[in-house]
Amino acid sequence: MEQKRSDRLELIKSMSDKGMSDKDISEYFNSNNIRSPKGRLYSPKLIWVTLKKYNKRLSRLKDFRIVHSEENLCVVSSKNKSHKTKI
Repeated sequence: MEQKRSDRLELIKSMSDKGMSDKDISEYFNSNNIRSPKGRLYSPKLIWVTLKKYNKRLSRLKDFRIVHSEENLCVVSSKNKSHKTKI
């Protein structure tokens, strides 16, 4: 079900990126009997708010980056003793 929601969000974004208005997108969804996750008809306001939240989510994902990473190496001798060395 999550994939279905993700596909719908990507479709709404791509339609908006191609220049379709919120009203055009809502009319397209309603005429093709595509309902909101709560089973309701789409309105231009619902499309607008959906796009706003989706764009915020995409922005947060872009801002994520690894700043510091540390690895540890564990060497085990045949006498069952271990020694940790930082790399």
